[in-house]
Amino acid sequence: MIKVEKVAQTIKDITDRYGIKLLEIDHTGITLIARIGFFS
Repeated sequence: MIKVEKVAQTIKDITDRYGIKLLEIDHTGITLIARIGFFS
């Protein structure tokens, strides 16, 4: 099973790589909520 912390880190890496704004990220041991923003 994939760890939630690893998924959260992957989301952060992707937002940094592509210049996407990470508005909010929250996770527990089994859940993850991420809000990202696309602005032009």
